[in-house]
Amino acid sequence: MYAEQGYFRSKSSSKTKPFDVVLHILKLFSGNYSDYMQRSRTLKDISKAEAQAQKIVLQNRLSEIIGKLSAPSKQDDLEALDREYHEILHKLREASTNE
Repeated sequence: MYAEQGYFRSKSSSKTKPFDVVLHILKLFSGNYSDYMQRSRTLKDISKAEAQAQKIVLQNRLSEIIGKLSAPSKQDDLEALDREYHEILHKLREASTNE
C-alpha cells in the first residue's frame, strides 16, 4: 500500500530498511527499497516461469491420457484415466484463470 503511494524512497538513510510481512512474519530486507523491488520483480518472474513449466507438464500429461482414452490397451483402467483427465483439466483451467 505505502510502496505504491511512493512512501518508501530509494535514497533513504542507511538506518531505514525495507521490510515485508509474509504469513504474519516480519522479514527485514538488507538493502534499499530499489534493491527490494528488483528482488521482488525477479522472484515474481521466477514464479511465473515455474507456473508456466507446471502448466506444460499438465498439458503433456493430458495429451497422454487423451491418447490412452482414445486407444486403450487391456491394462488401462478407463475410469481412473477419465478421473485423472478431469482433475488435470480442472487444474489447467484454474491455472488459466490465475494468469
